[in-house]
Amino acid sequence: MGTLSLRAVSARGHQLNFLYEFDGLVFSTTHWYPDVPLDAVEARIGRTAFRRLLFHIAAFDLNKIASLRPDRVCFGDYRGFATPAFAALWRRIFVNVWAQWRYENGISEPYVPALEVADAPAPAPVVCPGSDGVLNLSGCGKDSLVANGILRRIGVPYRNLTYYASIYGPLRAQRALNAPVVRNTGAAGVHELWMFDDFLESPVLACRPDRGIGTLCAAETPASVFAALPVALHAGATAMALGHERSADTGQMVRHDTGEHVNHQWGKSLEAERAINAYIRAELVADFSYFSILKPIYDVVIFSLLQREGDHVPATSSCNVHKPWCGRCPKCAYVYLGYAAFLPPGLVRRTFPRDILNDPDTLPVYRALAGLTDRLPFECVGQAGETRLMLHVCRARGLLSGPAARLADSLDRAELDGQIATYTAPAFDGTNIPAAFRDAYAAHIVQACRDARAYLHTALVGHGAEAAPAPS
Repeated sequence: MGTLSLRAVSARGHQLNFLYEFDGLVFSTTHWYPDVPLDAVEARIGRTAFRRLLFHIAAFDLNKIASLRPDRVCFGDYRGFATPAFAALWRRIFVNVWAQWRYENGISEPYVPALEVADAPAPAPVVCPGSDGVLNLSGCGKDSLVANGILRRIGVPYRNLTYYASIYGPLRAQRALNAPVVRNTGAAGVHELWMFDDFLESPVLACRPDRGIGTLCAAETPASVFAALPVALHAGATAMALGHERSADTGQMVRHDTGEHVNHQWGKSLEAERAINAYIRAELVADFSYFSILKPIYDVVIFSLLQREGDHVPATSSCNVHKPWCGRCPKCAYVYLGYAAFLPPGLVRRTFPRDILNDPDTLPVYRALAGLTDRLPFECVGQAGETRLMLHVCRARGLLSGPAARLADSLDRAELDGQIATYTAPAFDGTNIPAAFRDAYAAHIVQACRDARAYLHTALVGHGAEAAPAPS
């Protein structure tokens, strides 16, 4: 089956470049850090620790090429950094993130390529004095907007890292699209990460049908966390935050042939967050925290919190097909539903070019999102109960007609009280929120959940939900 190799790593100025080879094919990934001089990061943590950091960025980027089913993975000159602890985390991420890939390609065995692992123990993590600030990773969607708002309102000093990836289209276009959100974050500073990838955008599957693979996969979230560490170290941040909601902890299906749970969002789950956080603290940067500011709450509360962001909402974009919105994919359909359920119609019209909710072509998508088909869509969307609850809200607000109205009418209203109770209850157990602001954060989230619950009860009894007061 062949060997996948890390051939070269280059760090010059503001650019990282990784070169990989598999079965005669050569691929590269380039990361640009426009405001981070990498030599300054190296000087801060030392040559060996810097090379070890580069190895981790490369190794968690390289795993996407394992979608071509190599027998083994070798790390070349960086093999000494592939410790047993690293291998355990790499395999855990590969097994869970690639569950969807195995399902799509009819692979029933728990395939993981063999890793070249060093016998030497890992060195102690670096101790890098920081400012106790947070580096907040932002993709400029609804979750990023809400995450910024929470950090700002509870008085946490934070800096934003906005990242752009070539798999989502031209990077300069992404940057221009995201500029209004970036300008209004309230962050103490703004950083950027530009990521160019020539594997995921390549015609490799068509050119190599002998691999017997029909889809590719990448551990985007874990890879982006390690790729962001140079920015955190340069900025003196002692914590890194993302906007991953509790809804991501549950998968889209259970395979009938293997019994395996398949979760498209496993890289955003609390399980992944805990594993990555523990590894970074033990192996790379001591006293560092990686956490999601949204992990204790479901999407229903996140959509409710958007009421606080008002005119900033139309600048958000979340589509993974064609930014800002293709208007047809499950992600667009789901976000539109949440916006329609919680925001004034005029604000929704300013965000989306057309009414997705009442488009007959998207009815099958909404049926799937509501759990009425064999599985939920493989996208970053909430649970089926959240979709059903928000369809009821849109029906009560008079926003549905035709097939969409009939879909909502077919759903069991007896579920509503339970759905509201479930999706507006915060869960703080096991989250990695730093102790320095945990109490202020918890109080803020508890109130946000109360506000969401009150809004939903008001909307569902038919009193003009749009006129309900926005949470303070």
